Amino acid sequence: MRHPDEIKNWGTQDYEEAREEHEKLQQDIKLSNSFPWNILAILAGIFQIFLMSVIAMINHLFKLWRVDDLDRELAKNYFYVPEMAIQKKIELSEFAKQELDGKGIDFGCGNGIVGGILIRSKGISDLHGVDLNSFNKDQVLRYGYANFTAADISLIPLDGDSFDYAISICVLEHVDRMLDALSEAHRLVRNGGEFVFTTPSPTYAISYLGYRLRQVFGLARSARKFARRRDLISMHIHYYSEKDWRRLLENKGFENIKITQIFSQKQGLWYEILNWQVYFPRFYFSDKLQTIGFRHPKFAKFAEWASANVTAALTNAKITKQQCTHFFISATVSKQIVVSKEISC
Repeated sequence: MRHPDEIKNWGTQDYEEAREEHEKLQQDIKLSNSFPWNILAILAGIFQIFLMSVIAMINHLFKLWRVDDLDRELAKNYFYVPEMAIQKKIELSEFAKQELDGKGIDFGCGNGIVGGILIRSKGISDLHGVDLNSFNKDQVLRYGYANFTAADISLIPLDGDSFDYAISICVLEHVDRMLDALSEAHRLVRNGGEFVFTTPSPTYAISYLGYRLRQVFGLARSARKFARRRDLISMHIHYYSEKDWRRLLENKGFENIKITQIFSQKQGLWYEILNWQVYFPRFYFSDKLQTIGFRHPKFAKFAEWASANVTAALTNAKITKQQCTHFFISATVSKQIVVSKEISC
């Protein structure tokens, strides 16, 4: 595995390894749908919901953490994968502080769930979604996006200076031609507009629970191997430091760059504990919980309630610069800056 401070793109071998790891993961997840693994998986999921409900009950009785509308809406969408609710609460809380007025574009909007929550919570009226997967279009529009374009965010077939701002929520680390994506943000957003995005920091690469446990027992080689496998499965191609992000953005025509540290290692630890099924995919229960939730509304409501409380509890931690695993970055587009065409990555 590359050192976290090293800037490097993936090569053909990396992509081949990623494909192999994804195939292994999918094979194990398929096993989770067959007997007896499917029974064990659903029991594991119900047990996790039970443990979450204990935390929720404690919070309900002693009112330790305030559950807000964002917690509830995220829980409604992610009660079967509560770790996602935690991460998106942290990210969306930062986006909520930004002035997102006028016409915007979302680089890598996915299925539109997260952007849709942002649209409703911020009262955004005109957000254009862009994603490589064209089959997301109907769902994206249903969640409140004004329009949708199926395209690679490193080459978007839209006119320059068409938008007042651009956002991207944990997408750039997955994009092979990330520098081209930065150029597209600069081209599409008007002079003085903002580009606001989240992305993992270099610390994230060495914050995996499996990595840290192996390091504790002196298994450095095994730790590096584990971290690389997790990066391959997650398609984490880039990890840049604050210094590197400032350099790359400045060279691409951005100024007034502000970088905020979000998502502490402790929150990351809880994320992985709630996402433990990824380590044991034969017990994969997220899809099964989702199905049960849809068939049994009362169970879904109970899971939503528990997830909302857990999200409120685990997103109230203070964070230090040394412990952050993600960055929240904002930068202003300047058309007067000479954009560098050649940047080493």
